Amino acid sequence: MEQRHDPLGDGTHVLEAATAGPAALRGSALRVVGYGAGLLLALISAPLLLRYLGQVEFGRYFTVMSIIAIVSGLTEGGLNVIATREYSTKSGAERSAALSNLLGMRISLGVVGGMIAVGFAAVAGYGEVLVLGTALASIGMVLHLIQSTVVVPLHSTLRFGWATAIDLIRQAVSVILIVTLVLTGAALLPFFAIAIPAGLIGLAITALIVRRLMSLRPSFAMSNWIPLLRDTMVLGLAIAVSTLYFRLTVILMSFLATPLETGYFSTSFQVIAVLMALPAITIASAFPILTRAAAGNVERLRAASSRILELAIFAGAWAMVSLQVGSEWIVRLLGGAAAIPAAPVLRMQAVAVLAAFVTFACATTLMSAGRIRAVLIINLLGLALSMGLALVLIPRFAAMGAAVAAVVAEGFLAFACIAALWVTADRVRPGTGVLVAVAAAVAVAGATGWLLRDHLVVATIVSSSAYLAVLAVSRQLPPEIRHVFDVRAFLATRGGGSA
Repeated sequence: MEQRHDPLGDGTHVLEAATAGPAALRGSALRVVGYGAGLLLALISAPLLLRYLGQVEFGRYFTVMSIIAIVSGLTEGGLNVIATREYSTKSGAERSAALSNLLGMRISLGVVGGMIAVGFAAVAGYGEVLVLGTALASIGMVLHLIQSTVVVPLHSTLRFGWATAIDLIRQAVSVILIVTLVLTGAALLPFFAIAIPAGLIGLAITALIVRRLMSLRPSFAMSNWIPLLRDTMVLGLAIAVSTLYFRLTVILMSFLATPLETGYFSTSFQVIAVLMALPAITIASAFPILTRAAAGNVERLRAASSRILELAIFAGAWAMVSLQVGSEWIVRLLGGAAAIPAAPVLRMQAVAVLAAFVTFACATTLMSAGRIRAVLIINLLGLALSMGLALVLIPRFAAMGAAVAAVVAEGFLAFACIAALWVTADRVRPGTGVLVAVAAAVAVAGATGWLLRDHLVVATIVSSSAYLAVLAVSRQLPPEIRHVFDVRAFLATRGGGSA
């Protein structure tokens, strides 16, 4: 018999139920729908912002936001993963104390990280506007970091409806503010402050919903942080390093290439960042289940990991080929005719999307199984490879050189994580049939896009449909789609999962 979550209970039982997997799939789909709705809003604000600022000013804006993203990743410190683990495996006072300590750590690390970001902008000589902009963006970053910890109880009990609604509201506020600033002819500086009201609203709504699921009082007793710091130190480094590749490349571009080339790379990365967020949105929904399985059900962990990897390959290849076919009209939509030189850069970076899906799938399983050091070592090697190639290629090939460096690094990460997963989870690997079918589907979709290259929007739609058609004919279209469109269960997922 299906039961709704008890809003006053701890809810962790849902992670062991037979319906946990389908609930996570439907939750992932719900989050993707919400993300898609946010993208529709962004289609209003992003082109407006890019065209309003121009390639050069947008490059300056994006450089600061890249610094903020790097600091956010570094100060995140794996705290959300640890918080999810604590909520999924503990209960009562023990859980409450752990989450209070994690919330205190989150606030403290966020503030320190913001100060470091501002200091870096000043030392780098970015000028008064960008330094002040970094300070404003840092405040918004801290608010968002706090909210991302407070929302953990919703993710850990598969209540994806609320989590999705909060993200969408926060993004809607950001879009409204961007449009308002553009229409009022604002200078560059106010755009950096947009994350502050958006973060405040998102945090207030989240706190109201989870107030009975966790204590909202942070603990700043540093003596209690030491055990958690031991857990988070390696994990935090692993996660932080994984977020650095493209962002550090943007910063290197600001020193090694012209502002115009930095703008082209930033325009391309805006699109890539949208799609590279999808594996985090979808695969992360299964993390509480994998963590629970790793604690005592190895067979379930192996089966779930294999299927998640296959689904990552399916989705990543679909995104890659669609992006390559539609690159020119996408950058034109964002930045007009002036942004067309960014299209080849985007086609190159599209390959990184497939690699990112695979990497995230494998790394999620590795972290759930406790192989955090392996993830850290792989990420450090990938970062070194990316930065080394960027230093060599950017001075000679500018934006395209930066794109090649990032793609090679992402490819290395994917292969290395697959190898580590093979050893960790009893030789987890995708099925040969899946790999052959996906390769055939990519080839057919790419050929279709080339034949219709004079009609780019139509080519994107038709090639994407051809990709799915090949998988359907070869009987490799993921059956999980059926679970996603189970309407009765899907509606149940809006407020909670099925137990």
